[in-house]
Amino acid sequence: MNGVFWGNFDALCEKAGQQPSQIPSVANVDAVRLLLSGDPKQILFVRDTVLVNCKPQLAELEGEYPSLTVVLVYDSVEMSTVWELLEAFPRISHLLPLASLNSYRCAQDLMAGQSGRFLPGALTDSRRILLCHSAECEAIYSELSTYLAQQSCFAGFSTIAVTSASELLTNAFYNAKRDVQTGKPIFFDRRVKVQLEANEPVEVNFGRDEMYFWLIVRDRFGTLDRKTLIRAISRAARERTPLDNTGGAGLGIHLLFTWATEVNILVEPARSSTIACKFLLTPRNRVFDSEPSAIHLLFS
Repeated sequence: MNGVFWGNFDALCEKAGQQPSQIPSVANVDAVRLLLSGDPKQILFVRDTVLVNCKPQLAELEGEYPSLTVVLVYDSVEMSTVWELLEAFPRISHLLPLASLNSYRCAQDLMAGQSGRFLPGALTDSRRILLCHSAECEAIYSELSTYLAQQSCFAGFSTIAVTSASELLTNAFYNAKRDVQTGKPIFFDRRVKVQLEANEPVEVNFGRDEMYFWLIVRDRFGTLDRKTLIRAISRAARERTPLDNTGGAGLGIHLLFTWATEVNILVEPARSSTIACKFLLTPRNRVFDSEPSAIHLLFS
């Protein structure tokens, strides 16, 4: 699978120590269309600065090439506008920061068809825990803190990881299980402890590889949908408030996005929703804060 690059990607090459010619890009939609006509299954990488001025053209391309995967590469546009672009174009499955070595590697993996990159391989000293009761979450937070105390990370990293786990587990217990008729969460009152059935456990995995700490939470319901999620994130980016009181992971995912190098969301409708986050492990807070964030939306 090849990639078509619409806009200027010099900074992406420079971050990876590559010459700009490594990513031959085009400047207008006619050139994009010409390249796509040879292989309509290609991936289209489009700069944020291009898309804000070419929305009708991308809409046309999405209609002409139903199998097209779109990657939005951001750098210069306000993040509230970036989320609005994801809301307007459902075909955008990946959001990458421009000046990031991780983004360069991700682009290479996407073009090579390596979809397995969104979940880690073997992790060092990993944990896998199944939870059926929301009261069990406290033990997870304690175990996370103990685990991270043994890692080379800055003082506040453990708080970030525990807060991230809390956001993901709260969503898994209180938002994931829905009423089949109304579509609303069954357990909407977060003051009440939740007991799931034995065949509905929430799965938590965490561990580290050479550079990153991974935190993965999976529910057995698969009710997370892209439209509601992006609409909630978009509002959270603008107003820092939840969308409404019917549930949803928007505010939590937006919070995770500000911390994680990648937030990978994999959903099999009516089967499972998996959110896998990887965080840069570093003893320097400033290095952690400077790491830009990516999000991948993989809905079966």
